[in-house]
Amino acid sequence: IDFAHPVNYDQLNDFLAQILLLVIGVELVIMLCLHLPETLLEVLLYAIARKLLLVPKTAGVADLLLGVLAIAGIFFIKKYLMPKKGETLNEDEEKAIKAYLRSRISNYDKKNNKNNKEVISEENN
Repeated sequence: IDFAHPVNYDQLNDFLAQILLLVIGVELVIMLCLHLPETLLEVLLYAIARKLLLVPKTAGVADLLLGVLAIAGIFFIKKYLMPKKGETLNEDEEKAIKAYLRSRISNYDKKNNKNNKEVISEENN
């Protein structure tokens, strides 16, 4: 970029595209590390916002409207369909989760005991 002359649209657009691509890349790495639904929504939000900011001059109003509707949909999902931070489970949900975990642990223990007995019997033979 030559600061003596004004920046043209294409240079600014390319610079902004690269910065937003780096932001999306960082968010993607965070999403892969955390495995949370909230991070997936954030990556989608940044990707759609990048697409909206870098709309080509030939794009129509339909592209802009579709992008705005997509962002509105993500905000709707975050507000109404995602659990709030610090939100607790009710007693029935907590009991169901505990029962499920107990059954999984007992099945795992039974399976391990069976495999251990087979290994011991093979070693004795």
